[in-house]
Amino acid sequence: MAFRVGIRMKTTSPISELEKILETRCQGEWDVELDTVNAKQRQKTVAIYFETHRDRDAFLSACAL
Repeated sequence: MAFRVGIRMKTTSPISELEKILETRCQGEWDVELDTVNAKQRQKTVAIYFETHRDRDAFLSACAL
C-alpha cells in the first residue's frame, strides 16, 4: 500500500483517540507514527499518512470540531 498524502501535527490527545477518528472518517488505508514526545507539556507530534486526499480532508474536518 502506497500512502500518497501525509500530515504532521502536535496533539495532547491519545493516539487511540486519533485512531478512532481515522477508523470512522477514512475510507482508505492510513497509518499513524509517533514522531516526538514532549513530556513536560504532555504533547506529542505524530505523522499521519493517508491513501487519499479525501481521507486527509475528512480527518482534518473531524479534528476541527
